[in-house]
Amino acid sequence: MAKRRLSYEKKKSAYGYIFISLWLIGFVALFLVPFINAIIYSFNELDIEPGQLHMTYVGWENYLRAFTQDADFLPVFTGTLTAAVVQTPVTVLFSLFVAILLNANFRGQGIARAIFFLPVVIMSGPVVAVMNYDVFFNTLVSGDRASAMLTITSTQDILQTLGVNPLIADYIVNITNQLFNLSWSSGIQILIFIAGLQGIPTTYYEVAQIEGATGWEIFWKVTLPSIGPMILVNVFYTLYDGLLTGGEMFGKISHHLGNLEFAYASALSLMCFIVWGLLIAIVYKIVSSWVSVK
Repeated sequence: MAKRRLSYEKKKSAYGYIFISLWLIGFVALFLVPFINAIIYSFNELDIEPGQLHMTYVGWENYLRAFTQDADFLPVFTGTLTAAVVQTPVTVLFSLFVAILLNANFRGQGIARAIFFLPVVIMSGPVVAVMNYDVFFNTLVSGDRASAMLTITSTQDILQTLGVNPLIADYIVNITNQLFNLSWSSGIQILIFIAGLQGIPTTYYEVAQIEGATGWEIFWKVTLPSIGPMILVNVFYTLYDGLLTGGEMFGKISHHLGNLEFAYASALSLMCFIVWGLLIAIVYKIVSSWVSVK
């Protein structure tokens, strides 16, 4: 009996499944199963004994605990959301600005790009923490007395003296405080923007110049629409990174896990998952209406 040969399309499909098989195994073992377990745990009270795990159904008690008993939940949760929402547009705009500069032809271009991407390679919590506690920088921002002979006026005092609105002054000071972290956390976004800028056909710019468009018009009519997908990717990446690292919510969940409060930690994780998912969906709807993602 002749063997039945697979068609070309079926072979391609088989190869595709082979290539993603390891990812599927990892997704099921490392995400799907723990995710289902987290849902189950969040509705139960767990009693951990050596080699055993006893569950007692308690309904929505773990979720209600976050709002009625845990005084730290709402401040930490809203603080994390606020930090991520505020930092996302600043980081994306800064990354786009730096990417446009680095995309220009100049001597030492490769070195300049390496300088901005190097923090992504060497960045670690202890390194950033040590650098953030630079005495002179903190003195400059806060306006403390650095010595008996030197007193530095704070940035906020200068802005208020110039008549800047206190709310705007606070925002500017906050961005100034985070400027170092901003430059250290935008390497990947800059790289993505550079890839998008280099993918724009030069004929687009040539046609625009022939039509008499200015540099400003070329940026808004040619460059920005062409990198729409990269803007969307960077917004998602920056928002997700900010939700994980821009606040104390992740540390709070880890704290409860360390105390073996798996049920309560699962409830907190699921609430974050739902709210952050809704936030990302809203951001996608807003950003995709402003930029072209085709």
